Amino acid sequence: MLLDMDQLRSLALVCAVGAWTMELLKQRSDAFKRIMFQVLGAISRDGEQHNVNSATWFMSAMLVISWCNPKIACCIGTIALGVGDPAAAFVGSKFGSIKLYGKKTLEGTGAFAIVTCLATVAYLSLFYETSATDMALISVTGAITGAIAELYCTFVDDNLFVPVATGAAVTAVMGQFDIVPKSAAWR
Repeated sequence: MLLDMDQLRSLALVCAVGAWTMELLKQRSDAFKRIMFQVLGAISRDGEQHNVNSATWFMSAMLVISWCNPKIACCIGTIALGVGDPAAAFVGSKFGSIKLYGKKTLEGTGAFAIVTCLATVAYLSLFYETSATDMALISVTGAITGAIAELYCTFVDDNLFVPVATGAAVTAVMGQFDIVPKSAAWR
């Protein structure tokens, strides 16, 4: 079943509150922290025992974008982080040789943009009716914004910034395009 915007916002709120509650418990209780990392240790990054977990930042981003953007921009922001960020990490770490900023590479940033653009085209094709030109412009806007946000984000976790920046950019350009959901569930 597809969620309407009120349900999406409610789910995002519950997830963000749950994530931040776990962060608070992790900081206040060594016993909780041990149990949490026994259960989630395989999927956690180094340093997340002492810093805010990347999933908490992502849940916070989902809360922000669900309250500030239409559903299409929420989904494209999620696509950027969900497929673009892992593509950048994989390609950048395996094949990256041209440094752009810090540890970020041209190859990783390019992979982010290309994969995000293709995934957004697939998403728009499946769920919306729009011209190929509008689809391309929305997809490129989201992909390039997400790639730049991921490349230069040093002031906050990219799991928060990438979806928020991408969703905001897509929302900003959406008024220029004629996009009709294929189903009432995607409004």
